[in-house]
Amino acid sequence: MPVLHMQTESVSDTAAQLQRVVSRADGQTQELRSAMYRLQNAWEGSSQYDFTADLTRLLQSLDILADSGNTLVQRLQTEVNEWLQTDSSLSGGPQAPIGPTTRPPEWPEAFDWLGWTSSSVGFFGTILELQTVDWKNVGRAMNWLIGNQRGGWVGRMDEFGRSIQLENLQGLANNKWLGLATDGIPLGLDIWTSSAEEGWSKAIGSETIEFFFEKGMYAIPVVGQLYMAYDLALDGAGLVAGGLEMLGFEEQAVWLQNTAEQLDIGEYIGDWGYDFLAENVAPNLDDAAEAVVDFGAGFVDGAADLIGGAGDFIGDLF
Repeated sequence: MPVLHMQTESVSDTAAQLQRVVSRADGQTQELRSAMYRLQNAWEGSSQYDFTADLTRLLQSLDILADSGNTLVQRLQTEVNEWLQTDSSLSGGPQAPIGPTTRPPEWPEAFDWLGWTSSSVGFFGTILELQTVDWKNVGRAMNWLIGNQRGGWVGRMDEFGRSIQLENLQGLANNKWLGLATDGIPLGLDIWTSSAEEGWSKAIGSETIEFFFEKGMYAIPVVGQLYMAYDLALDGAGLVAGGLEMLGFEEQAVWLQNTAEQLDIGEYIGDWGYDFLAENVAPNLDDAAEAVVDFGAGFVDGAADLIGGAGDFIGDLF
């Protein structure tokens, strides 16, 4: 009778590979769904309705397959955790469920150095953003929030701003080319890394929406400064993760990097915004564009008929 055993790291790696395949398939399914919405506006006719119905059924099947794939991943990881817990109980050692030293299957096998570069540049960029804040205006907003224009927050915020705004950094913050670099490099790297799983269309769309969402948040007094601190914490965690990777703590580095990514509200806003626009706004824009084209074509045809009629009239006179 064979001895029951499990090589937990190998099984976890298989689960991680399956999760990556499922994630890529799900991203491609979303792109195909967006393409179907565009097709509905570019093609009218009974054949289009039949084709769209077939494609809709295919997309539903792909969604079901993706859900089944995620279920299989969870089953595999549950088995791994149960084996680890059983082994721990028999050996008298501590349990080892999913955590900083055992990466979930949806996380990559290796540390993402492009992500670390994005975090590093983003961290520096947010530091420069803080140099340009009008802290007295933040104080006025604080007074307004508490309903007391003499609440004393203007002086407190001005003093705080003086403590973190350094002359050398303020000079860098006013350099427009450096500002473009600290904005553009993280955005470009995030689009590049996201495109591998989501495709270029969604990667560009969702990351751009996230970028403008964060810039909009920064512009709101009080809320913007809190969001800057939040972004600094996330990017700082990414920097620390890089240090752990350099010191040889690979599992902990991957855990910290991906935990920070999961806590990034902007990622969820970007994905939600792209899906909303793809499903609701893009078809309407296609309709508007088609209407403009039809109007233009009709206008040209009408003008041509008018000119032709005028020519015939003049010809009859002579």
